[in-house]
Amino acid sequence: MAKASLFEAVLHVIVSLAIALLLIAGGGFTVLAACFTVAAVIALRPSSRQIAAISLQLLFFCAFAAIVVFTGSIGVSAEDPERLAGLFLLAWAAGFLVPIAPGGIGVREAAFLAIATPFETVDAIMLVALLTRLVTIAGDGVMGVVGYWAAAWLARREKMQASG
Repeated sequence: MAKASLFEAVLHVIVSLAIALLLIAGGGFTVLAACFTVAAVIALRPSSRQIAAISLQLLFFCAFAAIVVFTGSIGVSAEDPERLAGLFLLAWAAGFLVPIAPGGIGVREAAFLAIATPFETVDAIMLVALLTRLVTIAGDGVMGVVGYWAAAWLARREKMQASG
């Protein structure tokens, strides 16, 4: 379990930083979509468990970056939402790596503000930070409800199978 947790944590950092660097370097939404597509194809038929884990991490962080691009272009009208998404992923990694702040609460936002200020207005940065925090909280809530529902459904199914 410790080995798997360490592998996942290392993947979080490497994959988020790789996508961040692609976006900051000017890769844009097309590169993000291509990365997502390649990861999806690999996830369908991975050659090993490690490759499956890498492709799923790529899918997650591409989707996460797409959410930031969306919030940056629709709700904020950022000058360069793709670069902003890359900077956000750098800030996310900082929040992930700080051990005393669960979920990077406050750390992610402070890091995002510090590194994105030269490229975007403070208002746009704070609005993107707030919107992405709300999206992730909502996502956690939805996944919690879905998980609870799935567990209850499986328990009912097992009970019905046991009773005949």
